[in-house]
Amino acid sequence: MAKKQYTRNESDIQELLRKGRGKGIGENYVPYLYVRDVPSLGRSHRVYGKRSGRVHHLLSDIEYAHYLTFDMDDSVIDIREQFALNRDETMIIASRLGYRHPKDPKSNTYSVMTTDLVITYRNRASPTHKAFSIKPASQLQKTRVGEKLEIEEAYWTEKNISFKVLTEHDIPVHLKRSLQWLRQYHDISKFIEPYPGHFDALAKHILICVATSHAFDITLCEICTLLDKHLTYEPGSHLMIARHMLSTRMLLTNLNREQIWNTPISDIKIHPKLHANC
Repeated sequence: MAKKQYTRNESDIQELLRKGRGKGIGENYVPYLYVRDVPSLGRSHRVYGKRSGRVHHLLSDIEYAHYLTFDMDDSVIDIREQFALNRDETMIIASRLGYRHPKDPKSNTYSVMTTDLVITYRNRASPTHKAFSIKPASQLQKTRVGEKLEIEEAYWTEKNISFKVLTEHDIPVHLKRSLQWLRQYHDISKFIEPYPGHFDALAKHILICVATSHAFDITLCEICTLLDKHLTYEPGSHLMIARHMLSTRMLLTNLNREQIWNTPISDIKIHPKLHANC
């Protein structure tokens, strides 16, 4: 089904704000824009975030790739997408800069501007925030895009919050592919176990092999295939759990690889919290 044309008048905006769109923290955050609200130039994504405990709405492949990168960062404690900026403040900033404030082209209503990702980082004193606008590199040469970004940057600067523009060039291609390959099995609770403890048994086999096989010239995929064969499991069983363990940081390695499944076992480490159980 095609998405409806995105247009909002003042009553629409007030209703969304009343519902808390673009506000909140953690699992209680509600993005200002949902995937269904905006015709996307690329592929949009609805992704459950284990870190936040809610579904994230990413409006393009580039947003999705950067979201995955932040989601893998252990210093990140919250990710808020499509974050609503205070319209009164952005209108003042636009006037000061001499730029037209964004309007809905059909209703002629001043729009609520949003920031693509607001990331909260763990900090000893108190959490710190950073704001990111995600844009295709080809868009940055457009004058109007530059004006909107200046308004956005000024908004965050006034709040003493770092602001940065990210493009597809800021995430390595191999890292993006690795994260996408792992993402399917980040949450294995949605998969049915043949019997209680099945997944735990597979994970234990992998941990033992990683802890004891560093002297052998063998890859992650090869060792998982051997485990399936010699322990008579369905083909792919151990690799599925290995993907889950890499995604949830139980297993640690450099994810910026051309073929993450061919990572040598010698390059994989066990998270220190798990090492004592191996």
